[in-house]
Amino acid sequence: VVRELAIVHAMTRIVQHGDFVHMSERLRDVGDAIRRHWPDPGVIGVRTRLGDVVIASAELDDRQWSHRAVFSVADGQVGAIEIAYDTHPDASRSALLDAIAEMLRRAIDRHLMMFSLRQSEQRYRSVVEHQSDMVCRYLPDSTLTFVNEAYCQFFGRDRDHLIGVRFMELIAEADRDETRRQIEAAARGERPPAYEHGVLRPDGTLGRHQWVYVGIVSSDGHIAEIQGIGRDVTDQRRT
Repeated sequence: VVRELAIVHAMTRIVQHGDFVHMSERLRDVGDAIRRHWPDPGVIGVRTRLGDVVIASAELDDRQWSHRAVFSVADGQVGAIEIAYDTHPDASRSALLDAIAEMLRRAIDRHLMMFSLRQSEQRYRSVVEHQSDMVCRYLPDSTLTFVNEAYCQFFGRDRDHLIGVRFMELIAEADRDETRRQIEAAARGERPPAYEHGVLRPDGTLGRHQWVYVGIVSSDGHIAEIQGIGRDVTDQRRT
């Protein structure tokens, strides 16, 4: 029991603190943990694999595994953990090895999900940074969490001086109540129509913006942020 707890503890450290970008290193860590803590005596080697990446003890080159756990991860790759003994009964299932494989699978899936999210965020930022329209994201209390370059240029501030600001402070005071109602509608999941409001320009004059707001839904189904896409219509309104 003590050795079983030790191997589970070792696996927990690997999946919580290991960098799964370097997959071969994590597979090697798993194999090392099994060799050190496996409760059954006589283990001579461990082979871990994921797709084309294979980490194996030299002793396993000509040995047939006795315990094996197979798993597949979110991107379709198949992985396995195999244990060979000096002398051992015919191949059989091991509940402990199955549990270790499941811990490894979940950790790899988390890594794949985070990698996918980072790629999506990078694509999103690449697209919006090249938009001529202003793009921002903010919390329901109007605190800015993201602004694109067009937004920065209009207000004459860099991104660091806009993130964390409540954009309500940048809106003409006479239009703030109606803007709050628009934000509240977006936070409820509604799609309010395009809305115009006065805005304080960097030179102190009053301009006009037209914005469309949409709620961004989090994984738990709640509106986490609101995204706005806007344009400066000051000259058009003056005309």
